[in-house]
Amino acid sequence: MESLATALFVAALALLGKVSFDAWNRHHERRTIAAALAGEIAAYISPFEREPAAESFRKIAELPTAIRQQRMAGFPVPPSGHPVFDKVAGRIGLLSASHARDVSRFYNAVTAFRIFITNLSSEKFLKADDDYQKAMLQRIAATIETQLPLAQALVKSLEEVSRDRSWNSLLDMR
Repeated sequence: MESLATALFVAALALLGKVSFDAWNRHHERRTIAAALAGEIAAYISPFEREPAAESFRKIAELPTAIRQQRMAGFPVPPSGHPVFDKVAGRIGLLSASHARDVSRFYNAVTAFRIFITNLSSEKFLKADDDYQKAMLQRIAATIETQLPLAQALVKSLEEVSRDRSWNSLLDMR
């Protein structure tokens, strides 16, 4: 009977050790994913923080047609992928539901922004009427102004998750 009790005790300890180790690994992965995404998002928004990007788009909208079209024709084609997000997208569920939602929203906004920028230099857009071109440039400016504060708050929140070392957060997946 004593050997059975010992075996059960050892099995319980092994199970507790496995559960604890898995929880620690999940916590560590959550922190590193949050840190990596915070870094990539911060890199994406830093040019918009340093320069008045929204105002730049508004100024382009007010240029005479020929000059505006020349400026838009010079827009470079933005990249299509997201190096960090593309690697961790399958594990985004390790973040809280609100962080996963906000990260998803941010990357969809970036993709939409890239599509807008790509289309600014397209022949079809450059041939569009002035009012349409101006409206699209104004929409881009408004989107920047709306999304930048949200992205800044997301970076801050993800950075907090990445620094969280408390044992309470091991099982906290709000």
